[in-house]
Amino acid sequence: MSKEGTLITVGVLVLLTPFIGLPHSWFAWILPVLGIITLVIGQLMRKHRATPQTVRAEPSVLESVSAPTLDAPSPIA
Repeated sequence: MSKEGTLITVGVLVLLTPFIGLPHSWFAWILPVLGIITLVIGQLMRKHRATPQTVRAEPSVLESVSAPTLDAPSPIA
């Protein structure tokens, strides 16, 4: 599962936790754990977004065409 999908799943768990019928004493453990998971995934996503992506530069059309020189024969002649 991707980081985004995991983050959405944890968010749904946080939303539904009060309604699933667990004893109230469990919330003292479940909600902080889900919060820590959310923080870790958010930091990983932020770190991934901040790292520059390496892009392989393709040579442009102008770079691949050689410039005519004065001693080269003219294609018109």
